[in-house]
Amino acid sequence: MSKPKLFIPVVVKSTQPDGDPETRLWQVNCRYATHSERDTEKDQDSQRLHPTVHLLGQFRRYESGMKGLWAVKRLLGSELEDLDDLELALRKRRLESAEGSAWAGRIEENSSDLGLGLTLLLDLLDTPVKVLAATGELGDAEEARSSADLPVKPVRGIPAKLNALLQKKCGDGVLSGLELVFTPWHYLTDNGDLEWVRRLAVVQALEEAGVAVHPVHSFGEAAKILGIDPEVKEQARRAVFAREARKLWLRRAGRFAAGFSLLAALALAVGLASFLRQPIALEWAPMERQAAFAEPFLACLDSQGQAHSRQALAKQGADPIAPSEGYLSWLARFGRKAEGEAWQYRLLRAFGYRGYPLAVVLVGKTSGVSAHSVFIPHAERASREALPAPGAVWSYGVDLTKPAEENLLVLLANRWQPFDPQALKTALQALPKPANGGLDLSAVENYLKSQANVTLRFAFETRDDAPGCPARR
Repeated sequence: MSKPKLFIPVVVKSTQPDGDPETRLWQVNCRYATHSERDTEKDQDSQRLHPTVHLLGQFRRYESGMKGLWAVKRLLGSELEDLDDLELALRKRRLESAEGSAWAGRIEENSSDLGLGLTLLLDLLDTPVKVLAATGELGDAEEARSSADLPVKPVRGIPAKLNALLQKKCGDGVLSGLELVFTPWHYLTDNGDLEWVRRLAVVQALEEAGVAVHPVHSFGEAAKILGIDPEVKEQARRAVFAREARKLWLRRAGRFAAGFSLLAALALAVGLASFLRQPIALEWAPMERQAAFAEPFLACLDSQGQAHSRQALAKQGADPIAPSEGYLSWLARFGRKAEGEAWQYRLLRAFGYRGYPLAVVLVGKTSGVSAHSVFIPHAERASREALPAPGAVWSYGVDLTKPAEENLLVLLANRWQPFDPQALKTALQALPKPANGGLDLSAVENYLKSQANVTLRFAFETRDDAPGCPARR
């Protein structure tokens, strides 16, 4: 997918001694650092210059670039388990001006913060937008409404900047494809007064020309409009791990294997591939040591939503019965502790591996596949994904809701590859339906087995009259 083109409207000093400042559209590109640039990073560090934005110094925009860089770190860093991966992904990139040195030292005010931050963010994450523009100063962390965000502050010259964008939109260049513009909610007049951006006539003219003008309060708000939600952990993980995984793997593996022969490298690859193909041991753990059955159970919750006791499910013969409303919980044991001592597991840990990727599927024969039927579970009391280590006993649960019906709960685990819950849900919805309607639970189970290293099933029935948790005294 081609990267979007982002333009930053700025005020540039005239080259003539008595000339008036001009409004220009500044394009900044983000690219990967060359080998020679990576070799000189230590020199930049000794000068306390961040390598990602140090090229903006000739335009007097280094501090503006650092504000944008900090906004990206706050937005994505709060959702990542390891900030080192994010820092590495950022240090591998360089922001540079498409105008070369022609504007060196001529850009005047701090309205480029928002645009520089978005340029860097859009090199990490995809958006359907192809051409956009942004103007706005980023405030300090103390002014932010969230620890993962920075506010967007008013700047001067917005009417002239929007008029410049309108002229280019009506032309034949790249900006004829301009789709949206980000601004602060207010702008500063020449007298220092605050005025609403939305009340400018040029805003209506831009929107009539097909350009969406979005005043925003914060950097995170602009990201959400672009389809980048900082609260979506899977998206943040893909940004700094999945997209970088191949380059990160080659770089670290290259250092590790430099002192070994080709034969040793091949043996390493074969042993690792064999390990990744091995099935994961996965089983239900009993709710208590003395429990007769190892299977899911009812968690009895208090008024604060905290579990105060556990209740075994009722039985009809050998079939478990659960109330149609309640909280179904379970304990599941993943792998064996000895597996964590294997050299393959230790090697994967060195490359950022943290545990088994999981997915949970709960479907009903009558209700079918709902919006919440497939999901990626989170670690307890944490915003990151649950990634159990070998030998770990994992505790989790789901809310049971009507109707009363036959149900199938399936846990899925892989050794390395994370699950795409939306793709799983779409595939389940597309499975052939029985002639009498509903969902073929056997077909669901067979499909899920083909999508994971290992699955663990639990079939049960929900009934309105099934016994639930006893009332607390």
